[in-house]
Amino acid sequence: MDDAQCERLVAKYAVWVEPGHAVNWVADTKRDPFQRAHGETRAIAVCRAVLAVAIGKTCSVPAELV
Repeated sequence: MDDAQCERLVAKYAVWVEPGHAVNWVADTKRDPFQRAHGETRAIAVCRAVLAVAIGKTCSVPAELV
């Protein structure tokens, strides 16, 4: 992902992103410190924050795996 693609996601989803303290980058769409997505790069953090909004933080597990 290049910088232009990353900026489009930031603008479309109103992503807040900044350098982290214990991790390289943090991003969030709700400005909630407990919902921040971490990433090794700015683009990874932004993508993780957008995915958290798009698919949520839950998933379905097939019964045979439980």
